[in-house]
Amino acid sequence: MRIETLEIFLSVADTGYISRAAQMHHLTQPAISAQVLTLENELEKKLFERSLKQRKPLKLTKDGEIFYSYAYKMLELHDAMLREMNKANGEKFSLTVATSPTNGTHVFPYIIETFKKIHPNVDVRVIMEQGSNIHRKLLDGGCHIAITTNSDVCRDEILYEKFMNDPLVLIARSDYPAKNTIAIGQLVTLPIVLRVSGATSLKILNDELIKFGYSIKDLNIVLEVLDNESVKQSVLAGFSAGFVTASSIKAHRGEFRVINIKNLKFDRNLYLMRLKNGIFTRAMHYFWNFTISKKWNKKQ
Repeated sequence: MRIETLEIFLSVADTGYISRAAQMHHLTQPAISAQVLTLENELEKKLFERSLKQRKPLKLTKDGEIFYSYAYKMLELHDAMLREMNKANGEKFSLTVATSPTNGTHVFPYIIETFKKIHPNVDVRVIMEQGSNIHRKLLDGGCHIAITTNSDVCRDEILYEKFMNDPLVLIARSDYPAKNTIAIGQLVTLPIVLRVSGATSLKILNDELIKFGYSIKDLNIVLEVLDNESVKQSVLAGFSAGFVTASSIKAHRGEFRVINIKNLKFDRNLYLMRLKNGIFTRAMHYFWNFTISKKWNKKQ
């Protein structure tokens, strides 16, 4: 039983789809299906419930559920073995990750804190870049892996994999007198603090508003600032409300309240990216697989 086969099985089980597992492992769907079938034949057990023309996510059988729990333990033991061997040999790895100030402040610390506990032999250097510069940093060889919110750039050269949804939310001070949910018509009357033009969040905001016949120009913008932290400080200082990423207020429970906007959903996805034809080092493999596993996300 190969480690790669266990990883593929867990990817299918976690996502529920052969197609998504194929994307994660950069293999074809028939190759993923063949790996799962080989595993089932080896165990002489059916691990997934299947039906003809199945469209719903795959579900584990009773045997599959048992195997699932042990498969994770086997991978953890495998990783622990490699760490001990590397430690005994004094082997060290290095990795450079580029990310935006927003993600670098509110998401990356959670990732790296847990990652370093599991892989203490990997030295990670982080580079903070504005969103528009991150792709260029990767293409120019300035980093091994990058974290981005924009997956529509240089798709012939860059490989993307989604690992987290970190939506935009409308926040106000906790004592601000407003309903928990407001209509779009009420949104455009609120005094709003907004980030300056060029931020990816503005495009997400504008694209969603356009679906309902509005745009950012219709908002009552009273102040423009550089980043999430400035938006939060402005809101605390007395300005009505502002848009920030959900992760940026996790550590400030009690200070802010989130105001929902009826029918509007400002999804903002985070992606890992690396060069399609670049070298995939052991350190990159460790970081990539750990990040998409979402083990670190339990701390948020």
